[in-house]
Amino acid sequence: MLLEPLGILGWQIIEPTILAALVNEYPILFIGRHGTCKTDGAEVIARAILGENCKFRKYDVPLINTDDLLGFPDPKSLAEGSVRYLPTPVSIWDAEAAIFDEINRAAPFIAAKIMEIVRTKRAMGMETSLKLVFSALNPPDEYDSIYMDLATASRFICVRVPGSREMSKPEIRRVIWSIPHVPDEIDLRVTIKAARELKNSFDSEANKEVEKIVVEIQRKIDKKDMITYSVRQLQYMRNMLLAAEATRQHLELPEYTVEQLVSIVTSTMPEIFGITRQRMDPVTIEGPIKSLISGFRLGDITLTAHDLMELARGKDLDNLSWAATLKGMITKETSVDKVMACARVIKKRHAEGSVRRDTANSLLQACMQLYSKTQIDFVWPTLEQQPFRVNAIGEAVAGKFMEELTHE
Repeated sequence: MLLEPLGILGWQIIEPTILAALVNEYPILFIGRHGTCKTDGAEVIARAILGENCKFRKYDVPLINTDDLLGFPDPKSLAEGSVRYLPTPVSIWDAEAAIFDEINRAAPFIAAKIMEIVRTKRAMGMETSLKLVFSALNPPDEYDSIYMDLATASRFICVRVPGSREMSKPEIRRVIWSIPHVPDEIDLRVTIKAARELKNSFDSEANKEVEKIVVEIQRKIDKKDMITYSVRQLQYMRNMLLAAEATRQHLELPEYTVEQLVSIVTSTMPEIFGITRQRMDPVTIEGPIKSLISGFRLGDITLTAHDLMELARGKDLDNLSWAATLKGMITKETSVDKVMACARVIKKRHAEGSVRRDTANSLLQACMQLYSKTQIDFVWPTLEQQPFRVNAIGEAVAGKFMEELTHE
């Protein structure tokens, strides 16, 4: 996509998350081991968007004090009853982008000032020139360092930066030998601006689609007592999905992979990154999310279908999300006629090759289960004749179901 031509390698899975955060102008928290290009990656991205000569500041948070960040109070302003600062070459006021490295190790006296900058891009209530804000940390468990406060961590879009283990051999060779990258025709600055405009132009239906899937994710996770979402995090997730889709549409990219979609959604869940004391196993969280988010795109019929038949007839949707949604609608349907009509559509689509065998079998099984609940008058004679052959009932219902399935 866009980062590899800039020389940032191995970030294919997290790239849509980063781009969506940039479209939304959200602060990004890079999480990864030392030497994984967190700080340098932030600078490369910032210069690609703001210009090669932009003012980029790197702050080693455990080592800075207020003077490093703000400069020195102007005595004249104090005499006038106000506060202004005399800037230094490293102060924040004229910086256009900044990264706060090892943000989890901030001393209390500086942490509040950094968080004001992260939240508002202001310092001491006064404007700065900041356009982009990044932070970074090493995993606390691996480096015996300090956990972040959950409320603070939830202000960021969290991104786990891959290391050499996740990179391909050609990518590792390019890094080792510093092989120069080939400039790409796609301009990151233009892409971010265009995607932001496209996101803002999405109509109410598109917003409702995304809101629906956000609510489904929130309910599924809350139901399992995994993570309790704040309203801000739900807004973040909604805007991240909209921005990611706007970027994909602008670049005319194929659908995101499940891994990329999971990265986008979980970027709003600091608990799964091991950076706060409140934590959850990523595998436990990602499983339910995959079942809901797989194949997501605006205009997805799994979000817009009004009834069972409309969803069953949906084209190009032989994926986990479509099958799970359709199966859920089948189990809630009260009309046997509609369920049988749905079963016939599934059978036809399987015969045409547009639905895989395992998917078709699973959906037909759900149809047959609902169908069997209405067949007590049919199965009763079988039960009277063969009271000890419970399997005979299932065989009889299955036979009748398959017989009716062939009738249009």
